[in-house]
This record gives sequence, structure tokens and C-alpha cells, in this order.
Amino acid sequence: MGNAFSSPNRNLKQFSRATALYSLGLKRFPENPQFSVGLALCLYDSNNTSHADLVLQQAQKRFAHNDDILFTIATTYEYHRNYFEALRIYQTLITRPTTRTKSLINLIGVLRKLKMPFRAQHYVDANPALFDDTTRAAIRSDEAAFELRWALKGYYLHSNQTLLNDALNKINRNLLSFNLNRPETLSLKLVQNSIFDKTAVLNAMGRTHAAIALHDTYAAEGLSFPSYALTAVAEAHLDQKNPKRSQKLLHEALRKDPNNFKAKVLLFYAYSDAYDMHDALAFAAKLDAQETPNIWDRQHLYKMTNPRKLETTILHILSLEYAGYMDSAESRLETLVAKAPANGWLRSTLAKLYYYRGWYDKAKQEYTLLLHQNPDSFTAKEGMILSQLMQRDYEKSYQNIEALQKEYPRKTKALQELNKAYEQSRQGSFSVASRFGDTPTQSSVGSSSGYYINSRLYSPRFNTHYRVFLDAQRSYEKLYGTKLQNYRYGAGLNYTSKTFDANILLAYNAKNIRRFAPSIDLQYALNDYLKVGGGYALFSSQSPLRGLVHGTRADRLFATLSYRYSDEQESALSLEQVDFTDGNLRYALGLRHFQHLIDGPYYNLDGYVYAGATQNSKDDALYYNPNNDAYLSFEAKNSWVLYRFYDISIRQTLGLEFGVHWERDYGSKSTGAFSVAQEWRLHENFGFGFGYLRKRSSYDGNLEYKNEFFLNLDGRF
Repeated sequence: MGNAFSSPNRNLKQFSRATALYSLGLKRFPENPQFSVGLALCLYDSNNTSHADLVLQQAQKRFAHNDDILFTIATTYEYHRNYFEALRIYQTLITRPTTRTKSLINLIGVLRKLKMPFRAQHYVDANPALFDDTTRAAIRSDEAAFELRWALKGYYLHSNQTLLNDALNKINRNLLSFNLNRPETLSLKLVQNSIFDKTAVLNAMGRTHAAIALHDTYAAEGLSFPSYALTAVAEAHLDQKNPKRSQKLLHEALRKDPNNFKAKVLLFYAYSDAYDMHDALAFAAKLDAQETPNIWDRQHLYKMTNPRKLETTILHILSLEYAGYMDSAESRLETLVAKAPANGWLRSTLAKLYYYRGWYDKAKQEYTLLLHQNPDSFTAKEGMILSQLMQRDYEKSYQNIEALQKEYPRKTKALQELNKAYEQSRQGSFSVASRFGDTPTQSSVGSSSGYYINSRLYSPRFNTHYRVFLDAQRSYEKLYGTKLQNYRYGAGLNYTSKTFDANILLAYNAKNIRRFAPSIDLQYALNDYLKVGGGYALFSSQSPLRGLVHGTRADRLFATLSYRYSDEQESALSLEQVDFTDGNLRYALGLRHFQHLIDGPYYNLDGYVYAGATQNSKDDALYYNPNNDAYLSFEAKNSWVLYRFYDISIRQTLGLEFGVHWERDYGSKSTGAFSVAQEWRLHENFGFGFGYLRKRSSYDGNLEYKNEFFLNLDGRF
């Protein structure tokens, strides 16, 4: 009677009244199971879950030997997603004959909902007569999805490929069953899920072309892919260097599932790869602001209140780094590492930033600390090798690459990139520098026009440290109708190591003064900051052309010192002595300071300060040789990125220089220059630049205006 009053109230969603009536009925008729189940359902409907669970637990004890009542309680648990309680009861009921069959069927459903497909398959194999092909196919699909998720976690690198292969085989088996005119074995939804999962598996296996083709085929037929599958296809497009297509797919994925965190992370990289840096900066900042802050624990590796916040914070810092705001990115990372020194992800990100800024010693220190924390860190070992390559520590880097190939044979893509970097360090290279111009203004020497071309070709590296090279120079000047020209050809040996760089060249001057011209130049890196260098050349290539045609050559001795405060600031000092065969002895001092002034993804401003002085012992010569002179100038170099797509880029520069030149007996004159240039990188191994220079200088008290065009080439092979 009580249940007859209570049930209508529950159906009318009058839960408080129904609860009161069910409670009254349970108190008066405790042996009637309808009151226990009804009360629990009312409590679930009114979101009083804990009380509902308590009522059902009491009912389980009271009706422990009533299989039908236990089955009802289990289905109630299952309906309200308390799957573990339902699982426990079903496992009891399958041992009892009266409820075995229906409990097994429900048990399989609960195991699938708990994402325990292999346990479900165990029960199916033990009771083959109870389950049809559709159930078996559904469980195969669940197993494939489970193996895919586990492989993507990346915990066991050596078994990931095995898991993915097994998942793909199960998916293909389901699709094959459907394609062999047996559609009854698979529901349409299961077929679609198999297609979606296959897309994700192919991408995870690195078969990105196949993943994209599969998606495009079925999308063209009108199949709507879910968010996780679209994310996998977008990642495949990103791998194939198609970031714009990746962006479109990721936006679609996020419309279908706004909480798809992986899609958000990939969208940041899609913006960055397409060099949509304003979008990348704004999106990364927004993503980071959406996550609640972490409370760091210095004593634990991963103990954080919100792990996602760590990833969004790193993405925000990376957006600053990719956009060129290096100081800001470095400062934020160092602060975070100080808060959580045991966090390997933060430390490896800081090490990579040091690496990209040219601080290879600092990067190696961070990677060393990371290896102390986690000796199996592939990221640390990879970063250590790249730093060693940049420092030209070729033996260690090669040995470490070989060791890594044995230790991580399945890290195919990363190992390919390391081998590529090593092979690039061994490649041959070439460079060509040329300039063509004229000085139309009349001066004490006269108007002139001419050109200068210098080219050098390096062989691939051999015996670890050595390269041979060929060098050629050609200069020409037309002065008052008289043609002045000179040719020089040579061959040399280059030696490079972690700290030392040396070039020995034997050239032959084939015009004017026909004789050999040996030279040597050296550079020694004390650390990432300080470098010293020097050299000596008999019959220097810098002998002035106007002197060569009259038999005057010069021997040159020089020394250099440079200090690199950071990748945005550097100072250099040079000292030089030039001994001319006409009796002139020249001493020169030069200073140069570089300062990066404005950061940005598309525009940068660099400032340069140049200063120097020379002294010549000979009063009169056919080339420019003031007794004493000095100069001071300032240059602002504006740079714009006009186009960038991975290794391809076009950069425009505009230089403005202002200064003063003082010469003994002639006083001071203002000087300046205007230059415009473009640099085209068409491939990671080839690029060229060209431009125009207009320069105002002083020559024995007279102003000269020089026009010059230049073209430079460089490449590796």
C-alpha cells in the first residue's frame, strides 16, 4: 500500500514527499525490498548520493540471499553510475544459477563502462554461447581504444609500438568483418568508432599520411568525426607541416568538445608553426589564465594542485620565446625552476631555452642535473648531444648518439633528427660575397667604380675535426679611365674543436705581384662568453688594390677579443698592424658594440656603436693612409620578417648610420650611411641576400658619396 502512494510522487518528481513515504514504508515493512530500492532511487534523484548508497548497502545485507533483489540493487547502482558496487554484486550473482546469465550480460556492460575490456573478454571467452559477434566486436573495439590510450601515455617506450600494432589489428578485424557483407556483426556506431580509432592509431604510429587519407576519404562521404579523432588528424597535418589545415581541424574539434585539452595545446603549436605569433601569444596567455594556479612542493617531483597549469604556463613561456621575447621567457622559467627544482619538465624547458640562446655550457649543466634526477630521461640525453654538437664536441656527440640508438631503438623520429643534426655538422659549405659600386664624387684621388668578389668552398669534415677549403678573390676598380684589377686563388686547411678554430691558407696572387701569400688565423673560446683570436698574413688579401698595381703589398698582424654578454649584447675589440713594402707602417684600433633594443615576432631593432683610430708612418701613398684619423658612428638596424614558414623565410632590413670622422690636418666631417637589404632562406641548406648601400665618407677633407650593390650566397651540401 505504501509503495502505491510513494511511486506516483516520485514519478511526478515530488522527491521530498516520495522520500518521506518510502522511509515510512521501510520502517513499517523492512522486509519489503520495494521500499529500500524506491527510497534509494528517490535519494539518487534528489542528489543525496551518500544516503542512497547507505540504504542500498543495508538492503544488500538484509536480502543477501535473495538473488533477484540483489540483481535489482546492482542494476540500480549501474544506472546511477556506481559501477564498482554494481561490479561487486554482479561478480557474486554469476556464481548463482538463477541469475547467472543476466548477471554475466550486465557484468560485461559494466566492465566496458569501467574501461576494462580485457577482463570483459575473459568472461566472453569463458561463456561463448552467451555472446554474439556484435558483443565480441564491441569488446575488440574497446581493447583497441584502451591500447591506444595506454600507448599515448608513453610510460613504456619499448612496448608502445606493440600496443599500437595490436590495436590496429583489432580495428582492422572489425572493419573487415563489416566489409565482408556481414554488417549484422557490427552496428553502424561501432563501425564509425572503429574508423575514428583507426585514425588516431595511425597518427600515433607515425603513419600520418595514412591517417590524413583515412579522414579525408570518410569526411568526403559526410562522416562527422568526433573531437578526439579530429585532434589526431590535426596532429598529423602538423607533422606534415600543414599548420593552417591543422588550425581549421582543431577549431572544429574544440567546437565539438570545448574541454579537449590536447586540442588546445596543439592549436598553440599550429599557430606557432604557421608563424601566426600574435594569435599564439594571445591564445597561450588566455589558456594559462583559465587554469587555477599551482601550489608547488619543492620536495616532490610532480606534486602540484593543478598539473594542467604547469603545461599552460610552459606554453605561455614558449610563446614568448618563439616571439623573440627571450629575456622575459628566461626570467619566468628561472623563477619557476627555483620554486620547483625537482620538476624535470621545467628544467628541460629552461635547458632548451639556454641552448637556443647560445648558452651551451648552461644548457649542459641543466641537462646534467636532470640526468641526476632521472637517469633515463631521453630529453636530457638528446639535449646534451645537441649542445655538444653546437660546441663542436664531435667525438662525444657521436658516441652518445650511438648509445642512444641502442637504448631507445623505437624513438625513430627523434633519433633521425639527432643523426640529421650530426650529419649537418659534417657537411661541406660554400659562401660567396660580392659588391658592385661607384664613387662618382670628385676627390683628391678621383671618382671610381668597381667590384669585389670573394668565395670560399669547404669540403665535408673528415677525421672528425678537419676540412679543406678553396678560396678565390677577384677585385676590379676603374679610376680615371685606368683599369685596376687583381686575382687571388688559394687552398687551405680548417681545424675545429670544442674550443679551438684555425685556418691555414696558402694563396697565390695571379695578377700584379705574382707570388704566394700564406696566412693563418686562430680563435680560442674560453667559454660561452669570451673569445680571443689573432692571425698573421704574408702578403695580406687586404693589401689595397691601388697599391698592388704599383708593386706595394702588405703583411698583416692582428688580434681580436670579444665578450658576449648574451645573445642580445656583445662587445668586440680589434688590434692590427699592417706593414707595407713601400715603407708605410699602419696601426689600427677598432671597437664594436652590439645591443638588441626592441624585441618582437615581426619587427626587431638592433643598435651598433663603432669606434676606431689608425696611424700611418708614411705621409704620401697611392692608397688612403692618413697620418692619424679616428671615427665614431652609431647604426640602427631595423628588421622585419616579411614571410616565414618553417625553414623558409624572407627578412627585410633597413640600416641608418650617423657618425663623425676626424683626420689630422683636415678636421672633422660628419658621415653616414643608408642601407636596405633582403635575406631569403629558401631551404635549411641554402640562402641568399641582396641590397643597396648609400654611404657618405670623408677622404682628405673631401666628402665622398658611394653607391654600392651587394649580393651574398651561402649553403651546405
